[in-house]
Amino acid sequence: MTKNNVSSSQSIILDLDNWIRQGSGKIFQFMATDEQLIEILHASLPTQFAPYSILATFMSKEGKIYKQSSFSVQLPDFLPKKHQGLWQFFIQSHVLCPDLPISEVLQLDRLFAFNGLINLQHGRLSKGVCQKSSIGVVEQLKNLNTGELLKYKESVKIFNALKKALQNALKKEAAFERPKVLSRNTDYPDISVSQITSASR
Repeated sequence: MTKNNVSSSQSIILDLDNWIRQGSGKIFQFMATDEQLIEILHASLPTQFAPYSILATFMSKEGKIYKQSSFSVQLPDFLPKKHQGLWQFFIQSHVLCPDLPISEVLQLDRLFAFNGLINLQHGRLSKGVCQKSSIGVVEQLKNLNTGELLKYKESVKIFNALKKALQNALKKEAAFERPKVLSRNTDYPDISVSQITSASR
């Protein structure tokens, strides 16, 4: 097992093939504009784990071979990069996971997920239609050789803070858009209230 212990940080997992996810993890789906999302990120990411940056992953071509690549941006620079057509992101706390040897690993999505980073999918298109956004986190890993369990309690705290902020934003938006019910003294029927639904596990 390859681990690097640094002050106040989680252990860094590099030998990805020796670990598997234990349990299904957490995921929360939502609909939000770019502006709403960046506002929520700024306001709700727990300060005790700051500073944060966002890692984007994408496929790049080197000669005849495609490989997974990534780059890191600060929160203010997130939207311009997202507008380049990217949709797969990871939120990195530099307190919990200050440094990841990206050049040493081919499976970057797995590296980031297995080290407790929050997965953010936003802006994905399918047949020209924008899909629901989501946040997700791996709660626990199990070492195949030793049976050791590694829990990402602090990462779950970040996930829960984001989920709560997103849920509150959805509730406020639903209340703002809810049509008023006409008086029963009129000849008009009551106007039904539409609900915003979200899926979470």
